[in-house]
Amino acid sequence: METNSNMYFESVREGRGDYFVEYCPPKPGYRFATLQLVFPSPIEKVDIALLMEHELNHWIAHYNIPIRVYAFDDIGTAITLEPMKTSDCLVGLIDDGAKDIRSTWGIIADDELPMHVLDPEFLKRVYVDIPFKTKGQLRQEIETEHRKLRTGWFIVVIWIVVIPVIVAILGLANIWIGILVLAYAIYKAVVKALKLTGRFKPTSKEIQQKEKERKMAHYYYHCERNPNAFNRLKLENFKKDLKDQTQNEAEMLKREHPKQKQ
Repeated sequence: METNSNMYFESVREGRGDYFVEYCPPKPGYRFATLQLVFPSPIEKVDIALLMEHELNHWIAHYNIPIRVYAFDDIGTAITLEPMKTSDCLVGLIDDGAKDIRSTWGIIADDELPMHVLDPEFLKRVYVDIPFKTKGQLRQEIETEHRKLRTGWFIVVIWIVVIPVIVAILGLANIWIGILVLAYAIYKAVVKALKLTGRFKPTSKEIQQKEKERKMAHYYYHCERNPNAFNRLKLENFKKDLKDQTQNEAEMLKREHPKQKQ
């Protein structure tokens, strides 16, 4: 039986106002989709569980694929629902016989999931509105990016190495070009000498750069003296960045789906 090992579907993200969701079709070789509920602001666990059940029913009714539902906070940490629920994961599927949605808090064994979810043609019919790419397409995109990167470095080498060599050669053949190159070299030498003797007035940009370097040296000194505090500061900054990113993402999805409620 042909499987979905060659299919990579895009995810679907939607705003819900106080939170947003991201639905991911089955990854290659898997028989279930995943749904993440992200809460930028604190919310009661009982409300989180109800929203997870609500979203499960909505998405599985729209896409008849087994689904695992998780909840995350503003820094990407999985929200624990114990002891209210036996698991932080809600799983649902539609029984072929009864056509009813069966959900449970906890992981369902793979042998309980339908095999036809691996069928590429079945997935194409279910996810008719979600684009996907094959391994070959993804490999081609990566190769294209690598070619662009190699071309970029080639251009850098031309400007850094080839152009100066050409200018030097032309300078030998053309006295005016040689004079211009020599004049520029003398100018750079004079500026360097004035800086070394303290007679060259630095620009505002250079002043800012020196102040930045002074602060960096100051911070480095204190970080070396107290590495534990520095590590705590890094962790706090990392959490703040994650929170800001989650808040920005929630605001963007809220603007895209201002009235979307399920």
